[in-house]
Amino acid sequence: MLETRSVLLLEPDYLLRRTVVAAARSLFDVDITETSRYENAEALTRSHRYQGLILALDDDNDQVLTLVQKLRAGELLPAHDSPVALMCYEPDRRRAEIITALNVQRIIIKPLKVKLILGAMATMAPARSTQGWAA
Repeated sequence: MLETRSVLLLEPDYLLRRTVVAAARSLFDVDITETSRYENAEALTRSHRYQGLILALDDDNDQVLTLVQKLRAGELLPAHDSPVALMCYEPDRRRAEIITALNVQRIIIKPLKVKLILGAMATMAPARSTQGWAA
């Protein structure tokens, strides 16, 4: 039996966040912690180990990049090599260089599609077994 993986989702948009969480919980063996605020995400990563993080990158604020920098530097509890997916608009050159240096596994370009976010989740958590489900 595959182990349930723990993933952090940081997304300010309530409807998108709830849609992703509901779909992911039905498709994957995953325990999703969700938040809409950067400050909460940082506090959560200080107290819990996540096997993956899916984070919304604000257009005008680099707090999420700072969070990933702290993660990679070992300042936060999760493993420094936890997979990270960023949701953002096409990054400018400066941000693209930072994202590359931080070893971000996936960039999901806005406008977002739930399918793309679930694709990133699939790399972080095993698919839920359909064995025993009614056809």
